[in-house]
Amino acid sequence: MTYSLQVTSVLNNIQSLVEKALNVDTQLSYGVLQFPANNGQYVLNKQNPTQQLWLSSPVSGPSHFDLVDGKFKRNGVEISDLLKRELGIE
Repeated sequence: MTYSLQVTSVLNNIQSLVEKALNVDTQLSYGVLQFPANNGQYVLNKQNPTQQLWLSSPVSGPSHFDLVDGKFKRNGVEISDLLKRELGIE
């Protein structure tokens, strides 16, 4: 799967997860996903030139995730796992 398809899929999956688990409205437009949480505002955006997914988190701060073996990871941690932990989602 190409970077473009992979990042779109991941952003859509995170959007669905957050909307269901937190019962909040999210905004996904042009590769940027934004949503509120109890601990602040989250922003995820795709970075085509570097083929990364960037996260701005009120908990862990800014992070860049690389596409490794079909998953966006930073220091061996998948972006979805980090978000679940920060947001208290099982």
